[in-house]
Amino acid sequence: GIEGFDKETAEELSVEVEFRLRQIIQVAAKFMRHSNRDVMSTEDVDCALRLWNVESLYGYSSQDPITFQKAEGYDDLFFIKDNEVSFQ
Repeated sequence: GIEGFDKETAEELSVEVEFRLRQIIQVAAKFMRHSNRDVMSTEDVDCALRLWNVESLYGYSSQDPITFQKAEGYDDLFFIKDNEVSFQ
């Protein structure tokens, strides 16, 4: 991570990042709806990023929807559960 931020700078940066992410997700949702789908895909996000002249994301592509689980004890913390693999 980036070190040396004071709390005020980190809060201002987090507000800006949240705003930009909301914008991108709203545009991605439009691509999803115009494609007559109920599940947002990585391609929708990629199209939204291209519309905002942001370089494409590399490293994740899947036709399967991502399932998030809510972390116990937190109202707004979610994670992707990894499949357990046995090597025995």
